[in-house]
Amino acid sequence: MKLVGKEFLEVFGGRCLNTHPALLPSFPGRAACATTLAHGVKVPANRLHRRRGRGRGNPIVAQASVPVADDDEEGDRCTSGSR
Repeated sequence: MKLVGKEFLEVFGGRCLNTHPALLPSFPGRAACATTLAHGVKVPANRLHRRRGRGRGNPIVAQASVPVADDDEEGDRCTSGSR
């Protein structure tokens, strides 16, 4: 995961998309994949939203559930998308 800076958002805010491997505000931050697995979430979701700036209030474009297998590990969850 790579965070964009304030300067980037000043230029492109509202015109860039961000993906997050959880439905916010549940499991925010860089460790969302590991946190969903640690909490035993069996059907987490991914969210695509338009970035206007840092923080909450960015409009949701799409969201979808992503099933997790019992033997999934963090790398499976964060790199494979859906099965």
